[in-house]
Amino acid sequence: MKKILLIPMLFFVFSCVNKPKKPKNLISKEMMEDLLFDMHIANKTRNVKNIDKEKNINYMSIISDKYKIDSTRFKESHTYYMHNINEYHAIYKKIENRLDTLIKKQELIVKVADSLKKLEKKKKKDSLKILKTKK
Repeated sequence: MKKILLIPMLFFVFSCVNKPKKPKNLISKEMMEDLLFDMHIANKTRNVKNIDKEKNINYMSIISDKYKIDSTRFKESHTYYMHNINEYHAIYKKIENRLDTLIKKQELIVKVADSLKKLEKKKKKDSLKILKTKK
């Protein structure tokens, strides 16, 4: 039992000791938030058909181009923030709030679209009733 507890404790100690230094070209918190937000969106939409009826598109290269960030810079910055858990948590809290807002907007759009469809169906039924009564 002591050996089982020793392994996680050693891992924890060594992970705390090996905190990476702040990279020279560290991505700002704000840009990291935007970057990770876009990456989450891209990841979730990978299997959804786009306007051109294509799916399984790798949007990550588009995101890299958008932010002008190479994989090395992202990896170094991401590792740095992951080891600075308070900053990383703050970044992800903002991402979570943005995603919640986006979901609520999407749900509202769907509700409005459904309401419009119902109104259109009702309008067609009413038009048919008017035509039938005129005969």
